[in-house]
Amino acid sequence: MSLMKRLVPVHVPQPNVREQRAFIKYRKSVDQDINRLKNSIRSIFANRGIEIDTGARAWNTGRLHINSFRKPIGDCTRDELWRGQLDMQLARLDDLKEKLESLEAKLDAFAAEHPDIVRLMSMPGLGRKTAEALVAAIDNPHRFKNARHLSSYLGLVPKQYQSGQMDRHGRISKRGSKLLRSLLLQCAWTSLRYNRWSKKTFD
Repeated sequence: MSLMKRLVPVHVPQPNVREQRAFIKYRKSVDQDINRLKNSIRSIFANRGIEIDTGARAWNTGRLHINSFRKPIGDCTRDELWRGQLDMQLARLDDLKEKLESLEAKLDAFAAEHPDIVRLMSMPGLGRKTAEALVAAIDNPHRFKNARHLSSYLGLVPKQYQSGQMDRHGRISKRGSKLLRSLLLQCAWTSLRYNRWSKKTFD
């Protein structure tokens, strides 16, 4: 089969590319942990009928208001245990945010040195996170015959059901990188919202 050139080669990413993919996924997991902690802290206040700011304001200008309810667990009475829980959750949140900042700084430095990421970031509306995820997932673009093959690799093409005379297309296959698919979907929705050509084409 090799002599007949019927063997299909399989692309194996280089170790540095695999490390980059793992690092990007880890950054996303830290970000998700931060969001879970924020939701947990909101639930502490909601369960006690205490109002805090909505959205990002709660963790910026509204953080002083949140901090006013925290108390070290060792100083809490039996009726104040929720304040001790809040104190520990806020400490975990601050620690994770500090770690996320160091991760972002490392990724910023890597993106600035990578010509493909810099080239993608020159496109309007494409930021560092989407560019680095694209570069890490695609690796060598020349291994794809055309754009449809790349879309299939990323799980963005519809499933096809064929039987006799029936030829039906279903939902997207969702193969490949879930992180990259979610980033591209966010880019698409943003484009529909702010780009007239995209909205007209979509309609």
